[in-house]
Amino acid sequence: MRAVQLASLIGFGLAGFFLAAPRLNRLNLADALSLLLSVHVFRVVALFVIQAQHDGYQISNTAVTEIVVGDLAGAAIAAVSIMLLRKGARLGVLLSWLLIFETVIDIAVGIHRKVLEPIRVGVAGPLWPVLAVFVPLMIVTLPLLAWQLITRGKDSLSNT
Repeated sequence: MRAVQLASLIGFGLAGFFLAAPRLNRLNLADALSLLLSVHVFRVVALFVIQAQHDGYQISNTAVTEIVVGDLAGAAIAAVSIMLLRKGARLGVLLSWLLIFETVIDIAVGIHRKVLEPIRVGVAGPLWPVLAVFVPLMIVTLPLLAWQLITRGKDSLSNT
């Protein structure tokens, strides 16, 4: 699993650097941020862990709660931020920063939980696609978001 996660992280990282980054600079700030934030809206996929636990996947109630609360908070922040950016509200930029901090904390909590309760994820396990593909993609968006916010955070949200 770690090798697949690492390969996904490297692949998404290279795609982010060579493909996404040049295109993001051609977009207005609201569109660039919205594109990156949209990945985080799909963190609602974390709700799948509830069904996985119900179906016998061995994961504690504490771990389920941490996963669901962290990812739903991130998804909500991303969705609200996108809506605000679409309306041209600068608060969307602030919420983009909040999403970065929330996601870093969520990842730290997840790492801590994994140390306390190592999760066994097999290739056929229900969480495998999320952990092998979606989590690395989500992680790669963080430096891209920060880069856009640092270098273009004061730019106009629209082309006008």
